[in-house]
Amino acid sequence: MVIMSLAIVAKLIAFAKELALARQFGVGPETDAYVLGFTWATWLPGIFISVAMATLIPIGRKLQHSSAAQGGRFLDEFAGLTLLLGAAIGLLTLALPDLFARFDIGSVASRRELGQTLPIMAALVPAAFIAGYCTTRLVDAQRHVNVLIEALPPLVIVAYLTIATRPTLTGLSIATTAGYVAYAIVAALLMRAGGQALRPRFGLRSQGWQELARASVIVIVGNVCAGSLMVADQFQASALGEGSVAILSFATRLLMLPATLASMAIARSLLPIFSDLAARQDSEALLRLAHRLAAAVFAIGSIGAALIWLLAPWLVEIAFERGSFTASDTAETAAALRWGVFQLPGFAAAMVLVQALLSQRRYAVVAASGIFNLLAKLVLNALLAPVFGVPGITLATAVVLWASFLFLLTWLNRTARAGRLPPDVDRPVERSPNR
Repeated sequence: MVIMSLAIVAKLIAFAKELALARQFGVGPETDAYVLGFTWATWLPGIFISVAMATLIPIGRKLQHSSAAQGGRFLDEFAGLTLLLGAAIGLLTLALPDLFARFDIGSVASRRELGQTLPIMAALVPAAFIAGYCTTRLVDAQRHVNVLIEALPPLVIVAYLTIATRPTLTGLSIATTAGYVAYAIVAALLMRAGGQALRPRFGLRSQGWQELARASVIVIVGNVCAGSLMVADQFQASALGEGSVAILSFATRLLMLPATLASMAIARSLLPIFSDLAARQDSEALLRLAHRLAAAVFAIGSIGAALIWLLAPWLVEIAFERGSFTASDTAETAAALRWGVFQLPGFAAAMVLVQALLSQRRYAVVAASGIFNLLAKLVLNALLAPVFGVPGITLATAVVLWASFLFLLTWLNRTARAGRLPPDVDRPVERSPNR
């Protein structure tokens, strides 16, 4: 409940950014350029954060159970790797405008704007990496205030779009970068205040790297696939005509407001708890908790999906229809929102199952789900988008996430009936005869 309360505040601020962006720029090429640039600048940092959340907490907990010194060394060396990756990918991001131009991604106008915005946004990449590492450490320590400080980037953007008399994409890009720098600084200060100062150490001498290496390829591949879904969607939308990327973005933001709240509360509260149960070899309690919570969030997601379906046109009108955002934009965005809303029950329940699997270090199962999601999404986008337009892209997302949920549920239930643990998890001393 603490995480959900803080997440509501943070996500309302993030949603205010979308309102301000729609009012100032509508669904024209400027918004297309900003959305594409922001997605590409935050794509790899987002994947890194997912990998860090999936590996750093379970492996760190396991090392600290056996040796506090080894656990601390692994965390410091992970921080050093974070800095190096952030700097390297920040430099690579500078070359993205040429890549967009070479492959004709987006309209001519949006590609021209990308040449101005992406070099500025490249500076936010190292800050996003550092903020992601610090956030993961705060989650591990169950210091839930980290949820609130994630609102700093959109807060800075809202301030700029509100105060500036004539906002420009260049100014918007500078404000976005400044927000992520502020986020990284505050996250590092919170770590220090909690006795977890950011102490990067360069090298791979900790015992934790040996365990991470066994799962690193699987984890990275799975998270790259999962983190590439939004990139695939925007790439497909850019081929549908000017403004399509913006319509997809606004519909997704409305849809992901409840979904992101649920995922933040689920991932950040459950992964440390599931990891402790796995470290104590209490697999029976872990499985019971996973099933109960999955059923609960599935029911809540179903109710939320029904409400959003009924209220979609009204929600889009109230949220966005002002300034440069017209009534026709409202109709297109509402259609995309309605087709995408079917994903909510499966998405929320799958998040619970993923945390249970990650705590047991079942990286191969989660990775297989991510690979399937990306491949199926590419196929469904190619089939549905030309026929239905942007709503076809959101419908494809719903179909893929439901299939992923059913796969994870079937696999977890099969394991529970067999009473088996994965080969990389120690067996409990005894099992309940009721299972």
